[in-house]
Amino acid sequence: MPSKSIRNLPEPIYYISGEWVPRSEAKISIFDSGLLFGDTLTEATRTFRQRPYEEDRHLERFTQSARLARFSIAELPRLKEIIAEMLERNSDLVSNAGEVFIRLEATRGVLAPYRQKENRYPDSTTILWFHDIPFRQLLDKYESGMSVAYPSTRQMPADVLDPRIKHRSRMYRSLADMEAAEIDPGAVALLLDPRGRVAEGVGWNVFIVRGRQVATPSEDVCLQGISRAVVLEMCAELGLEPWVGSIWPYDVASADEVFATASSYCIAPITKVHGKIVGNGKPGKVTQALLQAWSKRVGIDIVGQAREYAARA
Repeated sequence: MPSKSIRNLPEPIYYISGEWVPRSEAKISIFDSGLLFGDTLTEATRTFRQRPYEEDRHLERFTQSARLARFSIAELPRLKEIIAEMLERNSDLVSNAGEVFIRLEATRGVLAPYRQKENRYPDSTTILWFHDIPFRQLLDKYESGMSVAYPSTRQMPADVLDPRIKHRSRMYRSLADMEAAEIDPGAVALLLDPRGRVAEGVGWNVFIVRGRQVATPSEDVCLQGISRAVVLEMCAELGLEPWVGSIWPYDVASADEVFATASSYCIAPITKVHGKIVGNGKPGKVTQALLQAWSKRVGIDIVGQAREYAARA
C-alpha cells in the first residue's frame, strides 16, 4: 500500500512528442492548436495492480477518434509500448502510489501560420502523463453517491461533432457543471441533448435501473464509454437485461436506481437527480452487484481499496 503521494516524491517523467521530460519541464508551445483551438483528442484509464485497465479498448477508441478527427499521430502504432515505458521509468512512483490514472492527449501541433520555415514540426503534439488517484473522493462517491442536475446547456449534437470522438473541446461542459452546482450545491451536470433526451455527464456515462432492466442512452447522444461497455457485458453475466436507447428525464425520475460509469471509479451510484432523491437515497442493490462483479473481474475489492488508500492518504 502507498505511504506517500506522487506529489511528495521525486518528479514523474512524462512523454511529449518523442521526448521524456520531468513534470516541471513538461510544456507545449503557446501556438499549439490544442491551446488556440481546443483541438485536442484525449483518452484515459486507470491501473489495477499497476497495469492499465482495458488498455487495448482505450487505445482502439483513441485510434478511431484520430481517424474520425483527421489527426496524423506518428505514435499510434506504438502507444502501448510508450505507456509501458512510462510506467517503467516511473516504477518507484507508481509503486508508492499503488494505482495511477494514465492520460493520453494529442493536438495537431503548432498551427501552420506560426511555423517557422527553418524548423521541422511533428504532425501532432502527443502527450502521455499520469497522476495518483484521489481515492478519498472516490470513496465518497461509493458510500454517499453522486448528486446531478440538468443544466440548460445542452449536449453538442452529433451533426456538429460526432460523440464517438473523445475530445477536449469542452467549454460547454465546464459551464454545464457550474450551472448544475448553482441549481443544487454539490451537483454535477447530467446533460440533455437538443431534443431533451438524457445524454451523458461531464466525463461519465449514465445508467438507470428498473427491475432487472439496466438502460443507458444510445450512442448517438453520448461517448462510447469503455466502462459503459463493461457494464453492458456484466449485465448479461449477472442475468440482468441490458438496454440501449432513448432515455428521457421522466425515465430517470421514475427509475429504481441511477448510476454513473467512468474509468476512474468504474461505477458510482447517483442518489440525487435535480433535487429529487433516487430510491431511498442510498446505493441500490443492482448498482452494488455490478460493482462487486467488477471487483471480481480485476481481482481487487474496488471499494475496499479506495477505503484503505483514503485512510492512508
